[in-house]
Amino acid sequence: MDATFEQWLSVGLGGYDSQLEKVALATLQGMDAPFEKWWMVFRCAQGGSSLGEIALAKLKEMETTFEQWFDISCKFDTILDTSNPLRKIAVDNMEKLASTFKQWRSVFQRAKHGDSSSETALANMQKLATTFEDWVDYYFQASNLSSGQMALNKLSEMDATFEQWLHIRFTDRPLEKVRLAKLQELF
Repeated sequence: MDATFEQWLSVGLGGYDSQLEKVALATLQGMDAPFEKWWMVFRCAQGGSSLGEIALAKLKEMETTFEQWFDISCKFDTILDTSNPLRKIAVDNMEKLASTFKQWRSVFQRAKHGDSSSETALANMQKLATTFEDWVDYYFQASNLSSGQMALNKLSEMDATFEQWLHIRFTDRPLEKVRLAKLQELF
């Protein structure tokens, strides 16, 4: 078989007799291709089609990076329906691969609020927060939860500069009280 991935893909996308399409799908299923190509196939395939299912299975089984799944999760705002099965797969894989505060914040922002992924992300953000900016970010994510008070206490104890306190925007009443007190203290 000297046909390329792209050639078999064009046959698999349709317009040919069904027997040839079946051969193309079986051939594609056995081919190796990079993550980005399988993502392209998934996007091109009709929702729920055999080709879409093959691409989805290939994406799930590949060794990937956090950034690849994050990039896919960002597409939900523009090209993918929020009920798309790849949305949950992207967030689940981001959760498996996340290791930094910033990555866990991305998981939290992409997960459906209130589900286990958002709760896990928030817990990991708390564990990994080290800088003043991390704690401010955590506070804003957790401010409606009981852990918001813990973040507020942590911020109050930090040795932050006047500029750091000054640059906090869009505060709520509890943070604003601490912010003003710290600004007066540092002035």
